[in-house]
Amino acid sequence: MKKFIFLLFLVGCGYSHSEDLTPITYEPLYISLWHDGIPLFVSSDASDPTIVVTATKWWNDQTGLELFNSGTSNKVYIVKDSSKVAEDKEGISEFISENGNLICKIFVTSYRIGLIKHELGHCLGFQHSSNSDNIMLPEAPDYGTISQQMILDLQTDFK
Repeated sequence: MKKFIFLLFLVGCGYSHSEDLTPITYEPLYISLWHDGIPLFVSSDASDPTIVVTATKWWNDQTGLELFNSGTSNKVYIVKDSSKVAEDKEGISEFISENGNLICKIFVTSYRIGLIKHELGHCLGFQHSSNSDNIMLPEAPDYGTISQQMILDLQTDFK
C-alpha cells in the first residue's frame, strides 16, 4: 500500500520593505502530488458537463500535456455542495487516499468556468498566486492564465 505524505504550505502575500509597501507578486507554489503520473480521470455531478470538459481541455491545451482524461486510477471528483465550502469562498479541494489511490475532491458552490479551472489547478498541486492574471489568484478569475513557470513545473514533473 502506498503512503501519501502531504505537506501544507501556507503562503501569505509578502510586501517589500520600501516605504510605499508595494505588494510583491509571486507565482503559485507547486507541490508534486501525482507520483503515479497522469492523466487524471475527472467526474462531476454537473447535469451539463460542458464547463468541466472545457476546463480540463483548457489545462491540457495550455500545458501541451494530457493532464486530464479517462481510464486512470487517479481521480478528481467535482461536486456542487455549498455545505462543504466556507461562506466567503466558492470552492475547496481536498485530498484523500482511497484503496491506495490518491483522490482529489472538489466542492463548489457553482459550475463557473474560472472556479473549475482554479480548483483543478489545486488538484494538480498549485497553491494561490498574487499575479492578477493568474488562474490561481484566490478570486479564480474566468479569464485567468497560467504562467510559463507553471507549465515548466508540470512538464518537468510529467514528461
